[in-house]
Amino acid sequence: RGAELLGTVEQVGPAPRTPDAGDPAVEEPERLFGEKYTGGTFIVDGAHAWLRLRPSKVASWDFRKLGGG
Repeated sequence: RGAELLGTVEQVGPAPRTPDAGDPAVEEPERLFGEKYTGGTFIVDGAHAWLRLRPSKVASWDFRKLGGG
């Protein structure tokens, strides 16, 4: 199984994301990420950044449908 996304990418907020850089553009993604992956709180470690992908083409596949294991 897999997916390939082609398109343009833009930086959202500061890079790297630091604890003191309160940016409204990343508040919602950080809240959603925290809820999904860390049990509620997004931890800013100063080593990551947010990117927005605007896809122009999406391809996906699933070879399980072919059978044989």
